[in-house]
Amino acid sequence: IPFDIPETSPSVEQHEVYIIVNASGSASMPVRDHDDIGCTTFLDTSKLLLDVILEVLPSHIDFLRKNKKINQQPIRVHLWQFNSKTKEAVIVLEESSPLSLSILQA
Repeated sequence: IPFDIPETSPSVEQHEVYIIVNASGSASMPVRDHDDIGCTTFLDTSKLLLDVILEVLPSHIDFLRKNKKINQQPIRVHLWQFNSKTKEAVIVLEESSPLSLSILQA
């Protein structure tokens, strides 16, 4: 989110957020942990980052709404999971509600 958003009226259209998760075979490549002792996969590291992004998304949306940068309509979140069975999960945020990667397990 930019630090300074230009002064405009929020769109009347429903806002959408797109999140893409690469769960393909290349994501299983090993990477070193931050302590350089353990090893994990690129996918697991990416999941941790995505979980944090999803956790803070509702508070960012609330901030934008309170500052009248986006409208009060529910936000549609599109989660795309790319692997051998590419699929989309669409979630509509009615209000501040937590998200997590568990929705990708469906």
